[in-house]
Amino acid sequence: LGLGCVCVDKWIEHGGYGKQLVKAANAFIRSQQCEGSLLCKDSLVGFYQKCGWNDCTYQTAEVAGGSYHNHIMMLDQTDSSVRVSINRNF
Repeated sequence: LGLGCVCVDKWIEHGGYGKQLVKAANAFIRSQQCEGSLLCKDSLVGFYQKCGWNDCTYQTAEVAGGSYHNHIMMLDQTDSSVRVSINRNF
């Protein structure tokens, strides 16, 4: 399952609401016994790591048919991969 577009209003930013949303999503992903993945930019890696996600090491990645060069994060998984292919654009 993919996680994306986690955001909170600027007025309540840094209040822990984003972390609560991600933790609820994590619980759902685990309850479905699925792998969790998300795509993110450098500035968000630390946030997602604090929420239990791991930065995936890969040689090449393709998202919706195009090259991808940012971070791919996985929930509860630390394996690295030579090639990652995601067939949907988020």
